[in-house]
Amino acid sequence: MIICHGDLGKHFINAATIIYQKPIENISTLAIVNSLSLAKINFRFHTTINKLSKKTRSIIILCDAFGTTASRIVTQQSTENFDSLCVYGLNLPMLLDCINYRDSCTLEQLAKQLCHTGQEAIFAKNLGSDVS
Repeated sequence: MIICHGDLGKHFINAATIIYQKPIENISTLAIVNSLSLAKINFRFHTTINKLSKKTRSIIILCDAFGTTASRIVTQQSTENFDSLCVYGLNLPMLLDCINYRDSCTLEQLAKQLCHTGQEAIFAKNLGSDVS
């Protein structure tokens, strides 16, 4: 599950779909927008989680940023009926790794891999230099 501000989550999934050249299955997004009340956002969170939990007992939640409304929504939820972990600071390489490894890792292993990938994907490089 992806929980992000605005349509960011949808755009991440669209980018992954372009890269993989096929629809990405068993993934849902929750958009945090100003026009929704907190009660409506919580309702949508539970609806999305319940839909996903019918397919799996382990759910990884990818959140765009820690300390925001999106992350507060996640941390306030009860996850009694399934195992879950949230990884904060979502970037595209993390999502691609999540799609690649979600069926072959435990939830803890997947979260650790995504954190590593997210950190490794951020660096600075001079323009015009060789990419290595």
